Amino acid sequence: GADALARSCGEWLMRLRVTMLIGSVVLGGIVKAAEPVADSSSMRITGELAASAWTFRDPGQLSGQADGLFFPMLEGQMRFDYSWNNEHDRLTLQPYGRWDIRTDRDLIDLQDAYYLHTDEQWDGLLGVQTVFWGVTEARHLVNIINQVDGLGDVDEEDRLGQPMVNVNLFSPRLGNLGLYSLLGFREREFPSAEDRLRTPMIVAEDKAQFEEDGFARHSALAMRYSNVLALDDVSMDVAVSYFYGTGREPRLVPSGQMLVPFYDMIHQVGIEGLAVWNDWQFKYEGIWRTQADEEFSAGVAGVEYTIPGFFNTSADIGILGEYLFDDRSQAMPPTLFDRDVFAGLRVSVNNENNSYLLAGVVMDTQDSEKVFRLEYSQRLMDELLLEIEGRAFIGFDEDELGYDPNQDSFILTRLRTFF
Repeated sequence: GADALARSCGEWLMRLRVTMLIGSVVLGGIVKAAEPVADSSSMRITGELAASAWTFRDPGQLSGQADGLFFPMLEGQMRFDYSWNNEHDRLTLQPYGRWDIRTDRDLIDLQDAYYLHTDEQWDGLLGVQTVFWGVTEARHLVNIINQVDGLGDVDEEDRLGQPMVNVNLFSPRLGNLGLYSLLGFREREFPSAEDRLRTPMIVAEDKAQFEEDGFARHSALAMRYSNVLALDDVSMDVAVSYFYGTGREPRLVPSGQMLVPFYDMIHQVGIEGLAVWNDWQFKYEGIWRTQADEEFSAGVAGVEYTIPGFFNTSADIGILGEYLFDDRSQAMPPTLFDRDVFAGLRVSVNNENNSYLLAGVVMDTQDSEKVFRLEYSQRLMDELLLEIEGRAFIGFDEDELGYDPNQDSFILTRLRTFF
């Protein structure tokens, strides 16, 4: 009706005004940066190549999945940084490419491609950027700016570049405020019929539906306030964030033999807290979201205790524990982390090879489901790094899911070289 149209037009105008306001600040920095300066410029070019291989416990059990246990992959990334004006201005370009030799997980992405102007009390960015928010280990609930690389890994750590206008305001006394106008929406990719690590029902990406169309669908607004507080022997990092726009997590709606992604407009408030006291770290990360006329909350609360110089060696041992909760209904985007506990061990050897190990398990408190996790890295030579990741899915109900996730337990081995 007329009220809905007026409300929609009002939201569009609000987003446009905020985008123009943030953009004017960034453009002002560009104009200032264009003024002649005597300082010399500098350029830095770096890159890396990686050869990877997924090795699964068992052959694929679902119809259409590629045969075999071994799935090799090649990755490449370059980064160009050109700075001038005493490094107050910078142009950055970071493309990334992935070629999956056996299945359809190929990707070409601009993870960073932006102009950045920095000043004493503010900075402004225009372009494509990858932003990370979060403090906990098992799950990053508040990390909402960038879309997940759904074909990269199962932990949702890999993200796609997001076009944006971003202004950050800094105050030593009052804290930092980041304002984001996100321009252009990127849909999540899901495994195809031949891929591993998928559900029996294929997600039909080409049939994706959206709550809004046009400008509202392709834009979003976000902000994040952060500060560092010192209380006697305790140092606290706190942050509060807000996001409004097309959600990065779609609901998966059954349609015949397929699942259709449906992207809702969402409001999300996020909270982060990290308190450090001697060798203890106390962490919390939580969200409150409205989506499709439903409200739900989710959070991760945990602690990490570090034993420095373990047994008079150079190694630091970290003992981690976290509790995960999520009260969303089954109509919302799917999650495994409704009532779970994470226990883990982090080992930083602090040797010349930068050896690192993280091992842990996420256990469902309501049934026998467990996901074991292993991450190991070690530098073999100055420009050569070995990485090993592993996941084992234990105790899942095959009758309920329609397949046995344990057969998708895997080890991912990667060799990276830098230049």
